[in-house]
Amino acid sequence: MKKMDSETWNSYLITNVNLPIEFTTEEMQQKTQIHLNKIPFNCQNILDLGAGDGYAAEFLMSKNKKVIATSLNSQEVEYMLQRGVKAQREDMHNLSFENDSFDCVYMRQVLEHALAPFLVFSEIARVLKHNGYWLLIVPPELDLLSSSPNYIYMHNSATKHYSVLTEIQLKTLWEKVNFVFIDKWILKTPNGMDIAYLLKKE
Repeated sequence: MKKMDSETWNSYLITNVNLPIEFTTEEMQQKTQIHLNKIPFNCQNILDLGAGDGYAAEFLMSKNKKVIATSLNSQEVEYMLQRGVKAQREDMHNLSFENDSFDCVYMRQVLEHALAPFLVFSEIARVLKHNGYWLLIVPPELDLLSSSPNYIYMHNSATKHYSVLTEIQLKTLWEKVNFVFIDKWILKTPNGMDIAYLLKKE
């Protein structure tokens, strides 16, 4: 994995490399399956970008998909490898994959951690094949947590959230790198709301 030579980028990498593994609860597994079942059937080679504990990758593998799971967190990568998931450490701003490598990119609750969203959009467009799909799942700026229903959570206030974007901002970015909108749905999860966009690369 290539690294960017600046103090800001290196600090970002160091901060994220050894965070605790985010395990997928049983309830969240059920929600994740709802998302994954919306990936078009003809997608065979899938990049799970920001894969956490690798649950989504394992589910897709059980459906006979070829999956590469990535994380900036070395502990998550090691955990996935031990479970038989093909995993590697990657920075979403600067992916090591060749052009036109994947039929689909799956990315849930990851973009908000990006320092430079347009770089991420550009990299995803680069590694996706023509007519490939991107399942992009993001949090809303303001969220209601099921654990605290009377508390409004501001995702932009989270320490490691740098880029919680509005739909207009997202649309502006995906159009710049030649994605078109296919579908949208909203899913309530144990930790708030998922706003999901299925996009297609023209």
